[in-house]
Formats: sequence, C-alpha cells, structure tokens
Amino acid sequence: MTSRRRFLQSLSALAVAPACAAETPPWKLNYMLASSMYGSLPLAEILPEVKKTGATSIELWPKNHGTQREEIDTIGHGKFAAMLKEHGLTFGGTTRYDLGPFKLTEEIIIVKNLGGTFIVTGGAGDYKVSPEQLKLNVKAFVEKMKPHAALAAENGVTLGIENHINNLIDSPDSLRWLADGIRNIHGIGIAFAPYHLPQDSALLADLIKHIDQKMTLFYAWEYGMSCSKAMPKDDELKQMPGRGKLDWKPLLQTLKAIKFTGPPKSSCTLRRAASPSCPPPQKPPRKSCAQRITSTASSAETALMIYDLASPESQIVTKIASTQVSPSHPPPSKSPHPKS
Repeated sequence: MTSRRRFLQSLSALAVAPACAAETPPWKLNYMLASSMYGSLPLAEILPEVKKTGATSIELWPKNHGTQREEIDTIGHGKFAAMLKEHGLTFGGTTRYDLGPFKLTEEIIIVKNLGGTFIVTGGAGDYKVSPEQLKLNVKAFVEKMKPHAALAAENGVTLGIENHINNLIDSPDSLRWLADGIRNIHGIGIAFAPYHLPQDSALLADLIKHIDQKMTLFYAWEYGMSCSKAMPKDDELKQMPGRGKLDWKPLLQTLKAIKFTGPPKSSCTLRRAASPSCPPPQKPPRKSCAQRITSTASSAETALMIYDLASPESQIVTKIASTQVSPSHPPPSKSPHPKS
C-alpha cells in the first residue's frame, strides 16, 4: 500500500514537472559585432553603434583588418572595460590570425581578464597534400594544440579554429577530422564560416551536425558574389543571409537541433565579421557608423528575413541589422568553392 507521504510526493512531482517545462525559454541566436567592420575607426565611435545592429557584444580585431585590438593596449584595458559598461555591452573575444594558434598564451589571459570567452585563429600545417596526408596533418595539429587548449580551458577561454581558404582547415573533410580530433578536448572548438565552403545547404547543415558541441562561433555569412572586388552595393549585400542564393533554413534548423547558442558563459554568439582575406579599407569613408551599419537595410526588414528563413516552430525572430561590406577587399588566392 502506498503511504500518504509517498502519494503526496508523487502529486507534487506531477505538479512541478509541467511548470518547469513551461519555463524553458525558446531557442534563439544572440549576435556579436566584429570591430573589423569599422576599419580603423576608434572604439569611441564604434561602441555606441553596436546595439543598433541587434548585437549585445563586440569582438576585437587587430591590423590589418581592424585596429581596435591594438587600441585597447594603448588606452588601457581598464578604460576599455569602462567603455563597455557605459554602453551596456559585453566583450566576446578576439581574432588573432596574426599570432597564430601556438602564440596565444598572453592573449588568453587578456581575454579572460576582460570577461571574454574565445579567441579565433587558424590552423597550422601543410594543406597542399594528398587527402591521406592531410588527415595525418590535422591529427598532428590537434596534438600540438593540446597544451594550448588546456591553458585556455583553465582560464575559461575557448580557442576557435576557423575554416579558411589556404589553410590546413579548409575543406569539409578537414573540418570533420578536426571536430573528431578535438571532441573530448576542452578549450578548443571550431569557428564555422560558411563563406569559405561550398555553398551547398545540405553539406553545410551536415557539417554543423558533425561539429555539434564543438561549435564555438558561427558566421552568418555566405559567399554571395564574393568579397574579392569592388561591386555595386546590392551585389555586395548578397553575402548577407537571405540575400544570396544559399538556403539558410537547413542551417538554422541544424543549429537549433544541436542547441547552439554561442560561447560558454557569454550572451554574445553569432558573429558577423570580415574575413582575414577581406580586410576593410585602410581609410574608411568618414560618414557616421550608423549609416555604415543601417543604411543598407532596416533592422525590422532583416529580422523578418531571418524569421522567414527559419522553420515555423523555431521561434527565433531575432533583430539583426545589415552590415556594410567593404568594396576594397583584395581577392583570395583561390575561390573557396565552385561558383554556381
């Protein structure tokens, strides 16, 4: 016979379970803005514009794609932190292709002290080899990264290895091998850039699924008509989600399926940044940041665009403003994918 106490405990559990389920927040993506979008403009001009793009956080880039990472060394990290607080922003992390994956010790501590959670960099190793040798080279790279990943993890930072043209981590296979190699290694993940891969929604969705919990960052960036030469603004903007040929629905559905929301301990996740192969102009036009960020499309228009791309049940109506892509990018040494 069930005791009265046990019976009441059962009723209590039944009553609590639906309430807990009802409190589960809907899945959504959070947005971060990369300082490289502003060329060499100072942070004093950039930070007031961040929230206008729908982002809540900023990521800093060094020369030659931005100057803001060097700027905080000049003005002092404490002053930068105060500036973030003044504008109600958080610090995401940095991109340091200039340092490479094996010279990040000092940067890890700086990012940690500023409250950041990631550093993006590239792979290292010979990639102009046979598929069999490439697999071995990726494995060797993972082994070399273990002590660096351990230091990052100890400090609450993740090293995000971006897939990038002319790099060890370039092809879909190299991404899969990297994901498999780091699956159980803390402090290292993947910064996934669709731009640098074949513009095949099924392939990209499959890669997202394979990367799974090792996804550190995701670039809302498609190939469009490339960033390799000057072109009319409407053509430039085909790199933005929903404006080019890429079908984003499978990608968003898979991001939801793996419950990707961004770097650990941070509310800043999905980033929109210029590629290292596509630096901004050295002397950006002196019109206001607000114009550069919002003149191409309103936040409401783009939010509707993202909603239409998502599956009806995903509930990810997220405000995201269009960012302007610089028309003065040098061409990459090779196309990241067959043009179709």
